[in-house]
Amino acid sequence: SQNGDAFEQTLNALFEDCRADPACSNAYLDLESVYQTVIAQLDSQPIQVETPINPKTTVVRSVNGSTFRNILLWMLRNPDTIAVIPQFIYRTRDGDRSMLNLSVAFPVYAFDSISTGIYVAVNCRDQIFVMSMDELDNTIRELCRVWDVKPPLPGENEPVLSDIPTLIFAGRYDPVTPISFANQLVGHLTNGKVIIIPDQGHAPTVTGISDCPVKLISSFLLEPNASLDISCVNETQPIGFVTPFEPNTSISFESVVVNQYRVTSQIPLGWTAAEFGFYNRDRSFGDITQIGIQRAAVSEADWANWLFTNFQGNKGFDQPVIKYGERPANGLIWSLYTTTALGNPVDIAFARSGDETLMVLMLSYKDEHDALYNLVFLPVVDLATSSN
Repeated sequence: SQNGDAFEQTLNALFEDCRADPACSNAYLDLESVYQTVIAQLDSQPIQVETPINPKTTVVRSVNGSTFRNILLWMLRNPDTIAVIPQFIYRTRDGDRSMLNLSVAFPVYAFDSISTGIYVAVNCRDQIFVMSMDELDNTIRELCRVWDVKPPLPGENEPVLSDIPTLIFAGRYDPVTPISFANQLVGHLTNGKVIIIPDQGHAPTVTGISDCPVKLISSFLLEPNASLDISCVNETQPIGFVTPFEPNTSISFESVVVNQYRVTSQIPLGWTAAEFGFYNRDRSFGDITQIGIQRAAVSEADWANWLFTNFQGNKGFDQPVIKYGERPANGLIWSLYTTTALGNPVDIAFARSGDETLMVLMLSYKDEHDALYNLVFLPVVDLATSSN
């Protein structure tokens, strides 16, 4: 089908761009082959994923190769998610489900900002009625029937022939209305021009990520027959693919006081305050990396046991914490523990301060853990202390 071909074309463009980007190609060797491996793995052994639909509701879905392709289809619509696709493919291959849990819900999240009625009506009229029955699931045609969408009129789907000045935008990574569609359309418009936005997915004129498309539209509407200055397109930077945090990364810190728990320490500059003394890295879409600093009038053992079942909204840890050492710092003796949550590394440090216990906890990814442990977790532990 056209949509299937468009998806493959767009994904191939992403593979090409990753190969051309030294950081991406070094971090994700032979990305296309790894993608095919992930599809084969999921087709042979689908995995069950629990994904949040809203703060109070989760659903369990089976993810096979087709589901994974559909997830990528939605991710290719937006530059923020396009940037993490190589990392998403690699982490899925390596058994990290943290991004998969969130990504499975993309269609649900997307329909919060889509008029479902218009979406169904347009797709039924423009695409469904011109496809043969063996290309469709019966439930799709039934949806069009229930919505009472009328088939297109004779000739309605014929190409528009015109000499009216026309400006056509396409995002390089758009799998829905791809570049090939734009090129096909402009072939029937003698005064048409295609503008390809290199760092965008679907509907590049309305994402608001760049003001370049809006500037071009304004110039075009003022003088439709004039030569268009597309320098802003040429100046657009390519997608910056997200790569794992490296051990040689330089980190700056800022002092923090967590008034809720009466503790002080330092956190990496740019990490954002969340709830309960935690700070999120927010480096890219869906980033789970966070560090928290707290104090409570409980014993180290009781706190560890409570976290085992209650960490992150009663999700808890995969197994009880394991103590692996101690660390003297800032007049305190810290007990160091490790465990995992949904397969991701969790580091915890406890220290007794008077009648209370201080805690530092960091959640990270497997492929970044060692670097973050040395460059973030330990420096935060070393400066953590009671504020009164």
